[in-house]
Amino acid sequence: MPAPAREVPDVERLYRRVAYVLFAGFAVIAAYLSYWHIIAADTLAGNPELNAYRLSIADQQSQRGRILDRNGVELAVSVKSGDGFRRVYSRSSLAQTVGYASPRFGRTGVEAALDPELSGRAGGGIVSALRRRLIGTGEPGGDVTLTIDTRIQDAAERALTGDGAIVVLDPRDGSILALVSHPTFDPNALERGWDSLRTDPNAPLLNRATQGRYPPGSTFKTVTGAAALDLGYYTPASKFTCNDQVVIEGFAIRCDETVRGTFDMTYAYAQSCNACFGEIGLRVGGKDLLEYARRFGFESAPPIEIGSVPSAVVSGSAERRLVGPLLASTAFGQGELLATPLQMALVAATIAHDGLVPSPHLVAHVRSSDGFVSRDRAPGPWREAVRPDTAAAMRAMMIAVVERGGGQGARLPGVTVAGKTGTAEVGPSRGTHAWFIGFAPAESPRVAIAVVREYGGGGGTVAAPIAREVLRTALDLYR
Repeated sequence: MPAPAREVPDVERLYRRVAYVLFAGFAVIAAYLSYWHIIAADTLAGNPELNAYRLSIADQQSQRGRILDRNGVELAVSVKSGDGFRRVYSRSSLAQTVGYASPRFGRTGVEAALDPELSGRAGGGIVSALRRRLIGTGEPGGDVTLTIDTRIQDAAERALTGDGAIVVLDPRDGSILALVSHPTFDPNALERGWDSLRTDPNAPLLNRATQGRYPPGSTFKTVTGAAALDLGYYTPASKFTCNDQVVIEGFAIRCDETVRGTFDMTYAYAQSCNACFGEIGLRVGGKDLLEYARRFGFESAPPIEIGSVPSAVVSGSAERRLVGPLLASTAFGQGELLATPLQMALVAATIAHDGLVPSPHLVAHVRSSDGFVSRDRAPGPWREAVRPDTAAAMRAMMIAVVERGGGQGARLPGVTVAGKTGTAEVGPSRGTHAWFIGFAPAESPRVAIAVVREYGGGGGTVAAPIAREVLRTALDLYR
């Protein structure tokens, strides 16, 4: 007699149904995640509105880390606001540098460059990653300490009374001590002021210190002079004769009427003789002048965390075009030159640092929410521009500028300041940009500086006194 058919218990049948449902559910989830992470990944990455929405949700669920100056002064903090957090900034003078973190307008400056660390999305391993994926939360954000010193920043902010920029750094390692960009804006009022900020012809959102490009004027004679000395074509004692002007292929280079007669290269540099430096540029040649400019950092973006733009020597094919009148005018700081204040601060820092171009950086260290410290080592030199003996010769010439030349407005009692002024022409009806670059104390440099005052007039009468006030504060702290 055959055995009766075995009936599947109701409980076992229920288990199978549950298993089928769970399997189908996981399959749907896997397909959904695969679509968004593989097929639609490029669409998501390129959609700023979706990214802003995702970041705004994340910001509401975890506290963003603080941004501090080197002494622990809070520059950006997150405060509780309703169900989430609101970002609060303490200094509008650092608005372009610290940046902003907005669920509507995204991130800029340090807020963007260090976003993984500040948001708590950096590292954390698989457990933190799963937690962020599944429930949308992560570790609290880490604190970012900058190399900025707000005491120097505030002094620079007070000194720069018009549009322009100031960069202050330690020439020994490239630590940025101050970055001022005028005009600026209040990042706490971003939501209500965005339309006017975006359309403002004065471009307050632009970080002039790292992204503003200006004709550097006679400050570029530092690069030309260093190239000529390094190549062995001249010495600081080489003689020149200036009689009002020199004509190159019909292009007349005129000098100030106070610069006449026969004198050495140091005097030509201290008194900023354009005719002499046009002659020096022709001797150096376009290829080598371009090469030395590149050694100082021109044509490359300085490796600062918040990003910068390259400074330009000449547009188009430089090797073919940098001849004749263009070469001569480039050598004394005009031509088609465009330089950022950061780049010109690096030129000064290079002479102060024995010919080595320091790597400019803003981040001193990052401390995660669990106390782990990272990014706590200053980078090495960015590149080598000239020999130490060339830098020493240029240093002596820069001292002469401040002691008895056009940069006497930067003199400080009891301190030897080295520097170079610049008065950059920007068109017959628009006036001139006032420049000063330099460092102090000259014998053991601790601070390098670049100042540009847009349409401010003469470098010696406008920019040098601004630099003096900033250097005074910086040296009181770090001398």
